[in-house]
Amino acid sequence: MPFQDNAVVDLALSLPYGAKAPRGRPKHLLKEAFRDQLPDFVRDRPKRPFAAPMSGWAKGALRELIRDTLDRDAIGAAGLVDADAAVHALDPANSLNRRPVDRLWALLLLHLWHDGLRAASADAATRDRTLAAS
Repeated sequence: MPFQDNAVVDLALSLPYGAKAPRGRPKHLLKEAFRDQLPDFVRDRPKRPFAAPMSGWAKGALRELIRDTLDRDAIGAAGLVDADAAVHALDPANSLNRRPVDRLWALLLLHLWHDGLRAASADAATRDRTLAAS
């Protein structure tokens, strides 16, 4: 994360807004800083969003994780959302579900975050008991 370097962040915070995005041109300073290192077609192309290949991941590398994390029982046990509604929303046969992978990804991230939070909480409780016993 090069743009999270403290010196870069401090510099960016010290500049007035107008200098950062003159006439509403985002990333103007960044583009100017690298003008001599980037070809024009790279530097001047329109901004594009990052598009992760979620459909491919869901069918390949993440298939087992999704299956284990988002089955009806796991969703119900977490208690974050209604399990029946979630399973229905993820069903590709649902005619209202034009982008099932977006819902799948959002629900997967929610459950992974929740699992991580529970694990961190359990680790903290174990640490507290160990410290109290010593």
